[in-house]
Amino acid sequence: MSDCGTQTRALVHSFFSRIRDGRFLTRGRMTAWAVLMIAGFCAAILYLGFTAQGLSDYAGRPLGTDFSNVYAAGVAAGQGDATAPFDMVRQYQAEQAIFGPKTEFFGWHYPPFFLLIAGALAQLP
Repeated sequence: MSDCGTQTRALVHSFFSRIRDGRFLTRGRMTAWAVLMIAGFCAAILYLGFTAQGLSDYAGRPLGTDFSNVYAAGVAAGQGDATAPFDMVRQYQAEQAIFGPKTEFFGWHYPPFFLLIAGALAQLP
């Protein structure tokens, strides 16, 4: 085997042995990464807060796009129209009524019993 292949093999073995025994995982590193993650999330939330326009972000998307369809379906169910989320046109109209006319469509992709949860979540302010 060539000298380069032997060196590469030794380097890979050294790397994986350090990972395997966990010596790299110190209290200081865990604390530093946790603090960096918390600071990053706080910065992102502040950015969203300062650039938001009502319930939409700077680009006209609902804040929490993954929740907007659930909220709109819950509002419709709370108003007594539990079939609206299963009609794409009415679901889209509900989303636009809540989040504005520039809102893109975020369809309802859940089974009917999930409307119980969506209805409860839609009661939140």
